[in-house]
Amino acid sequence: RRLTPHEAARLQGLPRSFRFANSREAASYKQVGNGVAAGAAWHVLREHVQQNRNDLPKRVASAILNADLNPCPDALSPAAYAFEESLVEEKAATIAS
Repeated sequence: RRLTPHEAARLQGLPRSFRFANSREAASYKQVGNGVAAGAAWHVLREHVQQNRNDLPKRVASAILNADLNPCPDALSPAAYAFEESLVEEKAATIAS
């Protein structure tokens, strides 16, 4: 089956409470398709800062690299939150070794 506009919006990182202003399904799909997943952009930025941190002001790099991986953990299901925490632990173990 095809994803509903609401399911597609959730995959883009929009909250469950998000409502489309336009009731036409085609317009809703277009809104989602033209959007940028903020979470994906955040992780791309973070990786860029990680690779180029010596070329950036120390306070800027530090603020980005020390920020939570997900600024809105309450929006995640318990299973998704647990998975995200396991990624953090895995990365910490990799860095420590």
